[in-house]
Amino acid sequence: MKTKSYRRQQIKRCLDSRKNNFIGSNSRKALKKHITTPKACSCWMCGNPRKYLNEITLQEQRSILNYQEGLL
Repeated sequence: MKTKSYRRQQIKRCLDSRKNNFIGSNSRKALKKHITTPKACSCWMCGNPRKYLNEITLQEQRSILNYQEGLL
């Protein structure tokens, strides 16, 4: 397990390397949030298809297909 100081060092490294690529607020807090959770979008195109489109996910589709093929 990594120590807290190691995680802090990695966050600082990421902050330094990605501060010029971040488009948005110039605050350090917003940049830190972007580093820990790079995908801030939860629109219907990026989010879970079960939630937004009432569809099953690809993993569930594969599972159902494997189950049906196993019955044949």
